[in-house]
Amino acid sequence: MNNDADNIIAEVFRLTGTRITRDDPVLAVLVMQRQFLQQSLDEFAGHLAISHEAFLTQLAAHEQNITDAAAKLETYREQLLT
Repeated sequence: MNNDADNIIAEVFRLTGTRITRDDPVLAVLVMQRQFLQQSLDEFAGHLAISHEAFLTQLAAHEQNITDAAAKLETYREQLLT
């Protein structure tokens, strides 16, 4: 938290020119907000990874269906030619 608080203090000053201190209640709000946002982003990333994995699984199944259909068409083509 110390490093996080220092980073927030520096960022507030850089963006606004306003100095806040460690005992400023605004700092507590900003630390909590940052933690909440980070937690939300982590959860979103987890959900996105699950969705991505599901999509890849469905895509692989669809790819296999296309490959099988192409193989059947090739067989039919050879039968027609003979």
